[in-house]
Amino acid sequence: MKLGEKVHLLSQKNGGVSKARNTGIAHASGTHIALMDADDRWRPGYTAKIHQLYNNFPQAKAFASAYVKLQGNSVINPKIRLGNIKKDCILSNYFAIAAKGDLPFMTSSICIEKQFLMKTGGFPEGEPMGEDQDVWARLSLTSKIAYSPEILSCYVLDAENRACHHNTPKRECPFSQRLNNAVIDGEIPSALRASVLKYTATHLIHLATALIDNHEFEAAKKLLSDKRCRKLPIKRLKQQLRLHMKSLRQMYSRTLSSDKPSLESSC
Repeated sequence: MKLGEKVHLLSQKNGGVSKARNTGIAHASGTHIALMDADDRWRPGYTAKIHQLYNNFPQAKAFASAYVKLQGNSVINPKIRLGNIKKDCILSNYFAIAAKGDLPFMTSSICIEKQFLMKTGGFPEGEPMGEDQDVWARLSLTSKIAYSPEILSCYVLDAENRACHHNTPKRECPFSQRLNNAVIDGEIPSALRASVLKYTATHLIHLATALIDNHEFEAAKKLLSDKRCRKLPIKRLKQQLRLHMKSLRQMYSRTLSSDKPSLESSC
């Protein structure tokens, strides 16, 4: 069989990552979608493990593995708080895991039933950040995710769009807003509400952290003042201290600059 009979290249006007994914999903002929972003990689055995999860957990609509981050020649182990998870299983509470550290899986380490994606609208388009987390949340609330703690995927940080680091949203992203509203409206099961709110708090603190790095202090302060952030007091306090220290340094630097005599006045 020729390569072109299995691989099809689709072209369209740039409409963002979600539109590209949704177009690919719509044209795919298989029953499941395995995603691959940028220069991310699958390690040997990834597809075999996904197939094993599919056979062992027929009630699941998604199958995922753990991953590592690659930056240049460095391997970074994400802080995935799996607790007692040592072997393949159904994730019991995605939100609780994600609220404590990094996401347990990422876009290039998950395979999803195509029918689920088509029925739920796929990846939300036209949103600044967190399109993938919107899908993970819907999966966690409406279906089962089979998971392997084995590290079989690589998330290449060098391939990230660097613009996102300098254009961090100053407001809570839509996926998190929707989850918060669902809790308020009683649409989230009571057993998950606390962990969902902590998950959204983690998002707010993550945005605030990036904004502090970009010297967007007022926007960061507003995010950290959200009452949900109080559910993660240590993380919140850490960023409040960073915000305070960086603000003081900026003020001190400006004071020094304003106190320097100009060349004209010193002549």
